[in-house]
Amino acid sequence: MPLSDKIKGTIRREGRTYVASCDDLFVVTQGETLAQAVENLQSAVRLYFRDERPEEHGFACAMV
Repeated sequence: MPLSDKIKGTIRREGRTYVASCDDLFVVTQGETLAQAVENLQSAVRLYFRDERPEEHGFACAMV
């Protein structure tokens, strides 16, 4: 997997639920609201890197 300077996520609506994913990291989560899906994806990415520093892998640390 080539490293980039940002971690990109995708959020799509499925019925009443928002599904958030980050294909580069194979991370998927969901939320009842868009804001909750974003928050859950940020938490899931943090957990993915829980014992590491994302910038050591070429990823930016800021989440927007």
